[in-house]
Amino acid sequence: MDRLWVFQSDRPFTEIETEKISNRIKQYLSQWNAHGIPLEGGFTIRYNQFIVINVDEEQGQASGCSIDSLTHMIQDLEKEFNLSLLNRMNIAYKEQDRVKILSLKEFKNAVTTGDLSSETILFNNAVSSLEEFNTQWEIPIKNSWAKTLVK
Repeated sequence: MDRLWVFQSDRPFTEIETEKISNRIKQYLSQWNAHGIPLEGGFTIRYNQFIVINVDEEQGQASGCSIDSLTHMIQDLEKEFNLSLLNRMNIAYKEQDRVKILSLKEFKNAVTTGDLSSETILFNNAVSSLEEFNTQWEIPIKNSWAKTLVK
């Protein structure tokens, strides 16, 4: 069983930032552990705007302390690169293969007024496993939590 976290940036990373962020995450994951037991983790950066980190929990279970330490590492990235990676009130969707970000209020308004259609691809950052990520991360609004907003 695997466990996964998606951290969405409020803006795209530059090429240099992507390289530095990748190096920081690699370094962090090489030392990540739960109660002294090393965790086998991996990561990817998608669309230069999403950091996706996963752990193979068959090798070792992520504990509260190890998840807290992951959150602290993400907070350090926020400070170092002037990013917002933990703001769950920003909603990301795809428009012409580009990631767009709106506040929750702006997003709800755009859906209810029809500016965004039920077919608009929404990034479902609530996915929590690799299987969910591969099948349910990029979904049409009509298949998401926001479907009730569509007219």
